[in-house]
Amino acid sequence: MIEDLCPDAWVISYVNPTNFVVDAVRRVTKVKFIAICDTSSGCYENSPTVVKYTSVREEILC
Repeated sequence: MIEDLCPDAWVISYVNPTNFVVDAVRRVTKVKFIAICDTSSGCYENSPTVVKYTSVREEILC
């Protein structure tokens, strides 16, 4: 559905465990997707990477 409504959108998943979600999304969609573990340290460690590859502003991530 996201692919149809907004094909250039990025989906940011903020869950734990991330591996199951990533595997499912990769298998059944073609959306641009980033998964971040919901631990607070993971948020701060991954924010620069998310900002680098998307147009998401860092201040809204954590």
